[in-house]
Amino acid sequence: MAVFVLGAGATRGASFVDPCKTSCLPPLDADFFTQLQRVSNQKHKGLIDAVIADTVDLFGVNFRATLETTFTTLEHTIKMVSATKETRDFNKDELQKKRNRLLQALAAVMEEALTEQSEAGGASLSPQACKHHARFVSEILKRGDEIICFNYDCLIDYTLRDQGAGKWNPRYGYGFKLGARG
Repeated sequence: MAVFVLGAGATRGASFVDPCKTSCLPPLDADFFTQLQRVSNQKHKGLIDAVIADTVDLFGVNFRATLETTFTTLEHTIKMVSATKETRDFNKDELQKKRNRLLQALAAVMEEALTEQSEAGGASLSPQACKHHARFVSEILKRGDEIICFNYDCLIDYTLRDQGAGKWNPRYGYGFKLGARG
């Protein structure tokens, strides 16, 4: 049995990612807000503007916050406001809305960076296949091996589903038992 660790950012090296041709790349923690602003699908424009405004509200105009710092700050502040019942600077409902918008923005970046583009110019919601992940799953990974993944996305999960017959089952493959309905 072998254990494979896919570090955060492994998807940046996917076979379909070409930094010279692709405007929105799979995000890293440090460049999430850059990638967010590169999302071209206009259906996300209002969300993107709101998340940038939320982040400026939390960290100031020239913020250097990362995705994880922003999530941590929102979660911690929501818990502190809940525990202290203090509402002078931050309202719990508004903080939760900021967190929800950030989650939606992460989904928008993933959609743009990881899915096939439709003929209409937007994301098709069909995941792109990675030749590197496919080779890893089909040729290197053996039954009983384990993968620890620190990525935000599900690229390895999709590849395991498509290429990992007999090696992985989503019902049992996440290290905890799922119920009958998954």
